[in-house]
Amino acid sequence: MPGAGVWQSDKGSVVIDNQAETLDAYAAQQTIMKPTDAVISQVMAEMGRRGGRIGGKKRMESMGKKGRSEFARAAVNVRWAKYRAQQKACRKTKEDAAV
Repeated sequence: MPGAGVWQSDKGSVVIDNQAETLDAYAAQQTIMKPTDAVISQVMAEMGRRGGRIGGKKRMESMGKKGRSEFARAAVNVRWAKYRAQQKACRKTKEDAAV
């Protein structure tokens, strides 16, 4: 390719004018590492969050009014159950401290 080559930029870094050469130079510097379980977990979690947001909207659109109401009621019951469990644990802790 005419004009392709390596030259020095104004900031002192070496610039390779040819994309194929740039890619080869970059690949030569990189070491291929197997992703850790933590990295895989983070990637999968992010994919799930993206899909989950879309899936929830589609599910709500496909449900009728009665289905959405039942779904919301079940969610409220779960939240209140968690709150009641926390309150019960707090009361038990206070009673144990008083004894």
